[in-house]
Amino acid sequence: MRLAYRDRGVEPLRAAALEQSLKAAGFTVIMDKYPSSDFYAPAAKRGVPNEPDIIQTSWAFDWAAASGIVYALFDARTMSPEDAKSNQSRGDFADLQKLFAKADTSATAAQEKILGDIEQSLIVDKAAHVSVYFETSHYMAGSKVGGLQVDGGYSTLSVLGAYVKK
Repeated sequence: MRLAYRDRGVEPLRAAALEQSLKAAGFTVIMDKYPSSDFYAPAAKRGVPNEPDIIQTSWAFDWAAASGIVYALFDARTMSPEDAKSNQSRGDFADLQKLFAKADTSATAAQEKILGDIEQSLIVDKAAHVSVYFETSHYMAGSKVGGLQVDGGYSTLSVLGAYVKK
């Protein structure tokens, strides 16, 4: 089995965990580490000598906390007239804009609480008013791979139930 993974963040650790599981199942695993940038195009090439059997990919929000995602998607002060046509989740709510302004001048701990309040308001009070656009695509190569499931949290393929036939 040839496993392609990106040398970025926790991806080497996830790849190592997958490698251990595959080895425990009796497979010989070749680990192909790719640079953190320019990963997807080379890893997706087919018909090359080092074609991977498994490509570890994932995408979720590029930000790990409310301090990134909430600002990026819902701070109307950064919106332009073109945003309505960009398929991004955006909202301009006066009450939330006041909270954003307050968060800007708050210490980190207080800011996280304010942003958590904004998230809660978005989910509970405003979800019906926020347009959301999702595009999800997955591909799998090989006839001996099975048990993959779409992870609803990250919209990626989850390898937790995966198996590979020898």
